[in-house]
Amino acid sequence: GDFAYDYGYFEISGDNNGQAWGPNYGKYLIVWKRGSDGAWKMHLDMWNSRPKPE
Repeated sequence: GDFAYDYGYFEISGDNNGQAWGPNYGKYLIVWKRGSDGAWKMHLDMWNSRPKPE
């Protein structure tokens, strides 16, 4: 087919000018579409936050 998808969960932390933040948790969905040249290109990228897993 000409479409593929990837989905899952993530945890991210970081630093902003020496101030640590996180961890934050979320889930994501990425949809890929095959172009007329046969190359896969990102068609849709979406995510949202979720509570800390227990």
